Amino acid sequence: MVEENVFNALVELADKYCGPIGVGKELVISLFEETSDWAFIIQIDALNETACRDIISRLLSLDGLAPPSKDDIAAFVSGMSYQGRTSIIRLLKMTSIPTEHTVFVDVIRAVRNAFAHDIRSVGRSLMEVILEREDRSRVLKVLSYIEQFNEDQIIEMFVKDPGMLRFVILQQCLTFLYLIHINLRDREEGAKIAGEV
Repeated sequence: MVEENVFNALVELADKYCGPIGVGKELVISLFEETSDWAFIIQIDALNETACRDIISRLLSLDGLAPPSKDDIAAFVSGMSYQGRTSIIRLLKMTSIPTEHTVFVDVIRAVRNAFAHDIRSVGRSLMEVILEREDRSRVLKVLSYIEQFNEDQIIEMFVKDPGMLRFVILQQCLTFLYLIHINLRDREEGAKIAGEV
């Protein structure tokens, strides 16, 4: 069971790191309390996609592109695919965001696709969908974000307490948003020092 004070600390971070993309702690609370894993994972993926599009738009405007406006950059980025050879995720992997977080975004998308492309999955749990995957070990390792990974123990923990799986997914989302925040802050400060902003 996720301890209330640990969850509350996570929720408080949400306002700080979700705020720049226009969402806050209410979203994190509603995601954790979502009754359907299907809806939970689709919304987590949408949160990741929004964050990825936002960072790419902001990085492009910071790194010297000079279109007529930031809105032009945002419109360009919103028209790009999210995955694939010429995609938002591919661009994101070229930034200084650590690989484990871009891999997390990829894994969430893969699990989301397993749900979204089969309407019969609406009533299924995240663990049911994950355990059916051929790459379940990799998915569980990425989602659990535990260095000393024991697959049987992780499966037992997440099956016994599905809230723990949601918690670690939300925690990684916020870590990802935090890294975006730090990356942009550092680049903006660097640009100010260089007299570019």
